Parts: sequence; structure tokens; C-alpha cells
Amino acid sequence: MITRIFPFLCVYLLFLLSTESVFSQVKKEYKIVSIAFYNVENLFDTENNPFTFDDDRTPEGDDVWTQEKYRDKLQKLAGVIAEIGSETTQQPPAIVGVCEIENRKVLEDLINEPKLKPYNYGIVHYDSPDRRGIDVALLYRKDVFRLENSVSHELLIYNSKEPDKRVYTRDQLVVSGEIDGEKLHFIINHWPSRSGGEAASSYKREKAATLNKRLSSN
Repeated sequence: MITRIFPFLCVYLLFLLSTESVFSQVKKEYKIVSIAFYNVENLFDTENNPFTFDDDRTPEGDDVWTQEKYRDKLQKLAGVIAEIGSETTQQPPAIVGVCEIENRKVLEDLINEPKLKPYNYGIVHYDSPDRRGIDVALLYRKDVFRLENSVSHELLIYNSKEPDKRVYTRDQLVVSGEIDGEKLHFIINHWPSRSGGEAASSYKREKAATLNKRLSSN
């Protein structure tokens, strides 16, 4: 069995699955599936969550985030996702890692959009402690990818100037499964931003890189 790890460092790739032809020990046949990562940029519903800083993404907030705007964003995202890799595979991607989503509900709304619903996407999602309430997740086509396991790994970061003060950010999600007998592991991660200055915030990304490296080597 072949095992492959994808830390999602690229936006989109084509994955070739090889199988020996029944007619020849030399000739091989290939099945191509697309695997993508998409930053959906603040996919929030319109409800105010009192436990996170999502006030801007509400009808009364700075973004005036109405139901009409939310539905329009869902429709556009679904259209883009459905086209990823389609010029080669003639179908939407088998796997889509996503980041900057608020909760499971927005993912359910997304996969139920008309352009994605026929492909029966499943969801792997865990709530993370990010202060803005944004998470990472994985969408997978149930007819292509057989889900075996998923674990959300906490990213522990403490303020470089105040060691007792934790910096709450996204977890890193590891999802394992198979496509046509090939074992695959995906690490979906969205590292802390450069907010506050690249140099001043670099310790956060160093912590994220350390966790990512550890997960990749397991």
C-alpha cells in the first residue's frame, strides 16, 4: 500500500493513481483526481456568535453582512470549486481543504449549493479556539475518498512578550483515508497572519511550522 502525505502547500494539484492493467504487467492505467486548497476568506453566516469576534460579519456590523450577501458568496464559491481541475478531470475536485470558515453550518450550506450538491461532499470539521472563530476543514467526495480517521491538533502559542498569555488561533487538522487503495494523509492548516508586523509575529508561524513538521513526520 502506498502512503502519501499532503500538507496543502499548494492551491491545487492533480493526483495520479496508477493501477496495473489486467492485460499487461508493464502497461499502467492512470486515474486522475484533483485535490485543492481554498481560502474562502471569511465565510461567516449572518448570526452573531457571542463567544467570538464576528461582529463585523453581521447585518448590523461594519460589513453589513446580510443574508443576500451570504447567499451570493456561497453561490460564487460553489461555482469556483466546481470548476477546479475540471478541464482535466471533467468533474469537481475529490478533496478540498478550506480555511477561514466560521462553523459547520456554513460548510453544509456550501455543499448544498446546486453546483456542488450532486457530488455528495462530506465534511470533516472541528471547532477551534481561534479568537475570530475561523476554522479549517476538509470537504471530500464520498464516492471517491474513503474517510478513515481525522484528528484536530491544537496549536499552542504564547505571547512572546507575555509568556502567560495564550494566542488563540486555528488548530491543524489531519485527515486520513483512501482513494482507490492508496493511503492518503492530509494536513489542513492556516497559519497565523503577519498582523502586528512580520518580524514581531514570526514566532507564531514558527510554532505553526514546528507542529506541521511533527505531524508530517508521524
